[in-house]
Amino acid sequence: NTFLSIAAGGQFQASRLTSEMGLTNSIGPHISLSAGKWLIPAFGFAVGIQIGDTWHKKVIASSASSAGEEFYEMSAYAGGRLEGMLDATYFFNGRQLNPKFSVNVLAGGELGYIQKKMVIGAKGGYTGFTGGLQFKYRLWGDVSLFAEPRTSLASYSLKTNEKEEGRYVAKKVHRQSVQYQYRYRDTTYR
Repeated sequence: NTFLSIAAGGQFQASRLTSEMGLTNSIGPHISLSAGKWLIPAFGFAVGIQIGDTWHKKVIASSASSAGEEFYEMSAYAGGRLEGMLDATYFFNGRQLNPKFSVNVLAGGELGYIQKKMVIGAKGGYTGFTGGLQFKYRLWGDVSLFAEPRTSLASYSLKTNEKEEGRYVAKKVHRQSVQYQYRYRDTTYR
């Protein structure tokens, strides 16, 4: 009842900047590696690491006093997760231990590091809540394929390269990242 999960997919950031630019201009890659254990048939936990980038395409329109400009801002994320998992379909599928299809509800905490590469560079740690739904289809034996929409709600302060009165400025930011991942999982039930 232990498992290893490898995931890759896209990630975008929902923020004021994203709403101004359009959602598709902030999509970037995301990968993760997780290991976990089902403690009882319907409940388990997983611990994992993830890295991801989001790119923000920003266009500054030209005006009478300045030329237009187009550039990209990048945010790199790296961190870990600890989350509980509930097999929501276990109670409705005759309590099957290895069903062909299942839906897992995921919720837990996330701890990580962010670096924003933009006009004003900034970096710092973050903590937050993460959760998602995992739609699992068992291909054969212990091998399954997943689609996993997930969100992370994180708040952090970033140390910037800006100085005020000889000190670096820290800015408080709220981040909501929505990740859509397609996962491959090798699940071994023993």
